Amino acid sequence: MSIIRKNDTIYMTDEIGMTFCSVPSSRVNYSEHYHDFVEFVYILKGKCIHTVDGIAYPLRHGDMIIVNYEQSHEITGDTDTEYVNIYMKPEYVDTALSDKENAFALLNLKEFGEFKEIIDTDRCRVSFNGAERDRLESLLYIMNDNLESTLPGASLAVRSVINLLLIMFFRKTAVSFGETFDGISDSLLAYIKSHLGEKLTLSDITEKCSYNKSYFSRLFKEYTGLTFTEYLKKERILKAAHLLSVSSLTADAICTAVGYTNRTKFFRDFKDIIGTTPIKYRKK
Repeated sequence: MSIIRKNDTIYMTDEIGMTFCSVPSSRVNYSEHYHDFVEFVYILKGKCIHTVDGIAYPLRHGDMIIVNYEQSHEITGDTDTEYVNIYMKPEYVDTALSDKENAFALLNLKEFGEFKEIIDTDRCRVSFNGAERDRLESLLYIMNDNLESTLPGASLAVRSVINLLLIMFFRKTAVSFGETFDGISDSLLAYIKSHLGEKLTLSDITEKCSYNKSYFSRLFKEYTGLTFTEYLKKERILKAAHLLSVSSLTADAICTAVGYTNRTKFFRDFKDIIGTTPIKYRKK
């Protein structure tokens, strides 16, 4: 596999590739760049932040993120961060794809058709825990062994693993139709993110999980690294920053759209998290 960087864009000569990356003695720091392929990144160890199209996604062991064609991408991380990069051009799965520059074009294939109506295509980060994480990591090592093998059936093994990984990823991005949840999960976090413009209280969310507040709060912080209040504030501000970048809505309108009722608090929280005011952020 050959990866070539020209200016701020990275090109791949093959249709599929994989690298295991380890940074034992220095910080991960890959400046903003673009791809002419789809990249899946899975975190094996440590913590890092992937910024995709200006939105920062904190990642830890068990997390996977997808970076689509032409999306801006930047990585920063702590020492001892270990992760796997899977590089893929969608036509590797099927040469008949009508749109070969969008990972979600795969949903037009018969094999993945049942996901088409239930996937949240705006969601690029998912998390695997426990046994499913162990299964995923086993698949990654199987894929790596066969990418480097000349044994009969090696290419078929790689293609089979890719299909399984896609299924696992798509299942995680599927929209939940119910509003009750079995514990702290990515589905619950997706629910919170889809209701940021509404009044969300700890009581509301704990009822959906059938937990008491203190137990839920402890589990929530273990899962996200943040308290419920901190997480809600961060997600509202990240959504506000995104809206400032892609819409013509006023800062006041965005304040309301992300669930704030106090303009002063919105501006203060925005500066605390983003480092500048909403007006200056938009000018940038």
